[in-house]
Amino acid sequence: MYLVARQESQAATLVDLLQRNGYPATWLPLMSIKKNLEALGLAKNGLTRASLIMVTAPAVIECLSSNISLLTERHTIIVPGLATAIKLRSITKAQIISPQNGSGIEAIRNEEVFKRYSGQNLLILGGDTINPRLVKLLGELNVNYEYISLYQRINVGIKNIKQIEKLILKPEIAGIIIASKQIASYFIDCVSLLGIESRMKDLLLISIHSQITDFFIANGYKNVHQTLSSSNDSILRLIKGY
Repeated sequence: MYLVARQESQAATLVDLLQRNGYPATWLPLMSIKKNLEALGLAKNGLTRASLIMVTAPAVIECLSSNISLLTERHTIIVPGLATAIKLRSITKAQIISPQNGSGIEAIRNEEVFKRYSGQNLLILGGDTINPRLVKLLGELNVNYEYISLYQRINVGIKNIKQIEKLILKPEIAGIIIASKQIASYFIDCVSLLGIESRMKDLLLISIHSQITDFFIANGYKNVHQTLSSSNDSILRLIKGY
């Protein structure tokens, strides 16, 4: 069985894909989000005036909800991974730009996605605080930006620690899919609280970008395998080949 450590609304599609391909899977409840209603109003106004936008995560799409209709052909949307790109292409006619190889800020840097937008104004929609790596990259390329935080991530794993323990210690668990560095941090917090670090170090962890991979390795987790992109199909291919 595989555990999917994503926000619940985003985990369902991947769980279904794995199960249809013969891999039992279920959601691992480590993170939820709390929407910032005031920021949603700011984002709506921003979408009407901005033409260059960055959507940092699939959770942004969920927060925008009906305001997605404000995105039209005049918008260019930059995303850090294929999963977000696929979702946006299914619901908007805006031009979507994402890294072709890998995902995350380093993939954006490596493929010079922002280079053509030097000197332009960028509206960034994300959660919590802006990624320092993104701030550094935009500064290097002289891209002016406004950041709107649409949600706050919450560590619900600690609140549900008994449920987490029951799930991750099941003998049939083949691996855990980790969808963000923040979720990786919540996972390690739970493992530390339960005092089962030694039992988890050899468990297969599936990462969708290098920042997650590097974080786990820095914390002593060695059995980390990274997908070629953040898409569900890429995750499935890695599992099939493991």
